[in-house]
Amino acid sequence: DASPSSSATASNGTKATATTRTAKFLHFDSAMGRNERAARAVARRIRRAIAIDSSSAGIAKEAPAVVVECRTPQQTNGHDCGVFALGVAEALSLSGGSLAG
Repeated sequence: DASPSSSATASNGTKATATTRTAKFLHFDSAMGRNERAARAVARRIRRAIAIDSSSAGIAKEAPAVVVECRTPQQTNGHDCGVFALGVAEALSLSGGSLAG
C-alpha cells in the first residue's frame, strides 16, 4: 500500500500503524490481545482527526476506522514491552509495512 502512513508505539508493547488514505489501522499487540479495546479507541480518535482534512487525504468523511489485528510475537512477561515494540517496528520497516493480516 503506497498510502502515506504514521505509526505509534505504546509503552505496553502495542504497536499501531495507520494508512491515511484508507483509514485502516494495523494493530500489533504483544500482550495477547489485552490492548485491543484501547487500540480501537485510539483509531477512532485518529480517524476523527483525519476527517478534518479528509478531502486532501482522499478519504471519505463517513469512512469508519478499520482496525486490523495483526499476528505478532507474544511476550511471556510484563516487562519486555519495549523490546517487542522495537522488534515489530523493525519488521515493519524492513517489510515496507506489508505485515498486515
